[in-house]
Amino acid sequence: MSGNHVRSDFFATMVLADAHLRAGDVEEACRVALDALDLGEQLKSARCVSYLAEFRQDLTAVGDSADARAFTKQVREHRLWIASDAHVAV
Repeated sequence: MSGNHVRSDFFATMVLADAHLRAGDVEEACRVALDALDLGEQLKSARCVSYLAEFRQDLTAVGDSADARAFTKQVREHRLWIASDAHVAV
């Protein structure tokens, strides 16, 4: 991924994370989503927040797992994760 297109890299990485999640590989989905969050740390984009909120909902839908809990604990202080709180259905 190019460092010159951080927003596009974020989107591509989140799509990959979601693909892993839909394939049932929660561990890899969380690892890739963490990469995306690290990429997007300086981004201010409603679309980025929307992608992340969708991933969060999909992660919740696959059920509770040690990987999901560890991931959530690790990312809870990321700015985009916090911003996505308002977009996640209760």
